[in-house]
Amino acid sequence: MLGFSAGRKGIFLIISCPGCGSRVSNKHPVCPHCGTALDAAADAGITADEAQRRRRLLRRGRIELQSYLSILIMVAGASWGFVASEYLEFPVPFWPMVVTSVGALWYLGVRIYGIFVK
Repeated sequence: MLGFSAGRKGIFLIISCPGCGSRVSNKHPVCPHCGTALDAAADAGITADEAQRRRRLLRRGRIELQSYLSILIMVAGASWGFVASEYLEFPVPFWPMVVTSVGALWYLGVRIYGIFVK
């Protein structure tokens, strides 16, 4: 316990998050910095290592989701460009190339970020 305060909504404590160590109110159900469940962590006896492992898995899941979304955008842009060039006009229109490029750059960025985050 790091502090004590009495506000309009009653007495609350400033506690240390078991996951990241930041200062949060005991009224928060989860840490706003790392997402660790404060009530569940105290009740279930989750250690700081377990909370960190869960955060790491959640972060990896988010990175994978962004990878899949970027691939979907890249494939949608390439398909749009293929259909537009095949049936509408010979040179590939500008916007399908932009969408494909954004998807490809997003994918590369997510993969590079995933390498450093581990």
